Amino acid sequence: MCAGKRAMRRKRKAQLVLLFAFILFFFFCLHAMQHMSYTTNEPIYVLAGYYYLTTGETFYTGHPLLTHIISAVPLLFLEVDVPDAALVEHPFEFARTSFFYYGNNDVDQLVFWSRLPFIFLSFLFAFFLFRWVKELYGLLPASFAIGLYIFHPDIIWNSVVALTDLAVAGFMFISCYYLWKYFQKEKKKHLVLWAVFFALAILSKSTALFVLPVYLLLFLLYKRFDYRFYLKAGSYLFFVSLLLFSLVNIADFDPIYDQNNPFYFQSEGSRSDARLYEIVGRFTDSALLESMLVFGLRDLPVPGSASIQAYASQFIHSVDGHAVYVLGEYTNHGVWYYYFLNYLIKTPLALLLFGLLSLILFSSLRAKDVKSELTLFLPIFVFLFIFSFVLGLNLGLRHTLLVLLCGIVFSSKVFQFKKYTTKVIPLLLSLLFVWYILVSLWIAPSYLAYFNEAVGGPLNGPHYVIDTSVDFGQDLVNVKPYLDANNITHVSFRYAGFANISYRNISYEKLECEPSTGTLLVSVNSLYGRFWYEGLKPDVDLNCFSWLRELEPNDTIGYSIYVYNVSLEDLNTLQHQ
Repeated sequence: MCAGKRAMRRKRKAQLVLLFAFILFFFFCLHAMQHMSYTTNEPIYVLAGYYYLTTGETFYTGHPLLTHIISAVPLLFLEVDVPDAALVEHPFEFARTSFFYYGNNDVDQLVFWSRLPFIFLSFLFAFFLFRWVKELYGLLPASFAIGLYIFHPDIIWNSVVALTDLAVAGFMFISCYYLWKYFQKEKKKHLVLWAVFFALAILSKSTALFVLPVYLLLFLLYKRFDYRFYLKAGSYLFFVSLLLFSLVNIADFDPIYDQNNPFYFQSEGSRSDARLYEIVGRFTDSALLESMLVFGLRDLPVPGSASIQAYASQFIHSVDGHAVYVLGEYTNHGVWYYYFLNYLIKTPLALLLFGLLSLILFSSLRAKDVKSELTLFLPIFVFLFIFSFVLGLNLGLRHTLLVLLCGIVFSSKVFQFKKYTTKVIPLLLSLLFVWYILVSLWIAPSYLAYFNEAVGGPLNGPHYVIDTSVDFGQDLVNVKPYLDANNITHVSFRYAGFANISYRNISYEKLECEPSTGTLLVSVNSLYGRFWYEGLKPDVDLNCFSWLRELEPNDTIGYSIYVYNVSLEDLNTLQHQ
């Protein structure tokens, strides 16, 4: 009876912790959302999801459809104006520049409701993180772990954007949890849930495929060479994934290279035979194989054609490269140390210390089963290895959030206060945790631009790295309040985003590369030479604002837009340097 009462009390404590954490997290996210314009890719995903739900037609976005559908579901309950699909000349361009403003659309309303589901989805991941830590280390470490989650700058901003990254990381995380649960108790339901959440991951983003080596290593760790289990697990994974993939993509039963898709009627050359042969030619020199591939891609309907195309496009992306600014220069195919550097400078120092202490005190604080902790190490190792040494693309920490989730679970082991023989260590850990919270509150609501104190914070961070984890076009909504508060009526502005500047009633002229005077506003990406040109394609011009980089900004707006007050004297000084 007493044991039952204790279990009930522990359950109630856990429920209270989760409820309190959710309330805090929800308000942090709402606050952050109010201060974030839509980012570069969000409108593409929302538009693709909305058309799919309302017409059964969609277009290639570079990713599978699940998160697009999630973002678009709330819009079904609003009056949303969109043109006929065949009138959209280029889906990406229309989405980024016109969709939220089209007809009678209210941009802030559409952005808010398309983002809202991701807050709840994020807290689902927080719940499983809490649950995993509780089963490994106990209730107190789990309570601290959920605090590490809800106050982490990268978690917060990824929870309030309609993107794919946190969703795929969270679903992979839960799938790893259920696979671990199966190895602990060998219940069939855990194997089924493992397959379900893997399926949700591959329906969210192509990087979910990188979790397959993690599964294989876990199989070897727990089952060695039990081939009957391999066959059983593989069957669950394949058939459950196929079922869910078919259900989600049930309306998208078309050829992968669908020339009849209405979105491409007006896009000259985007679905031509010539372009298809050009794409296929990148994979083979055989004329016979080329013809077979063209026939299969152009004429054979398959379920989820847009999602399958998204997987293929990521291979092309890795071949073509992706420009990113690292330590003073742009690199197209990445540097091996990019993700390690990013985690060192964009992770709160307190969390880095928790992780370091967890390693140092590994033996004295370890879980009952060492294999359980190896289960946390394997996703970290595999993802850092693939992204750093195999993929060759430096895409921002948001693409490796599974590393962060597993890292938080492992780091939370230091909060097993009962295992310390002195009260000094728990006190120090508690003070570090308070520091962690204060840092999060200090950077709010500009979580996206966070850099830790080791590099001097968000103002110095861009000297080290600039990617979508710094400037994603997020701060336009904060410009007008800043100008009004400082009585500034007209500016020269170069904005690295697609939100409509005039919609915010900002009086401006475009800031050109030539040196000029007055109040100048420039996004960090543009300041360091990354621009969007015709066709909405990114390009690099390091020389454009090299003169402006010689000056110290007078202020910043949300850390991603720099404010300069440039005088003739400043320009004369630059000319004589």
